[in-house]
Amino acid sequence: MKTMEIKLEPQFWRPIIRLYGKLSLIDTGAVVPVISMEQALLIARFNAKLVKDNVYFSGFGGGKSYGSIYSLSDFYISELHFKIFECFVPFERDKTFPIILSAPLFYNTHYEFRADENKIIIKVLEDKLTDNKFLITNLSDKVCVQMNGVMFQA
Repeated sequence: MKTMEIKLEPQFWRPIIRLYGKLSLIDTGAVVPVISMEQALLIARFNAKLVKDNVYFSGFGGGKSYGSIYSLSDFYISELHFKIFECFVPFERDKTFPIILSAPLFYNTHYEFRADENKIIIKVLEDKLTDNKFLITNLSDKVCVQMNGVMFQA
């Protein structure tokens, strides 16, 4: 079992960490991860590939949002490695929390928010640390995600 500790951003009361220099919200109610970055930056940093353009999501940000689904290569949350990481990239950028990490990303882990110690603790089996695959799919007109083949429905 590998234990990772990630520092929380102390100015927020919610679980906010920093990834790739950006404020990142861990949203346990979200199913689909969101990255609000320019396409050129996604391509340069993560070798991003467009999966589907002009996608509509409801419930995001309390309303509806249009954007694209991208597949990123080698995305990391601390030492948790996603060889393939699909995410929603909204056309309207969120400047407050450019990265939103959804609950299914932490499937097969034990995670604990320790506000009193200003950190999040993630425990994961060693064989689940690398080469994870996170995909966004459409099943009977419902948005679903797959984490290493396990399906989650929005």
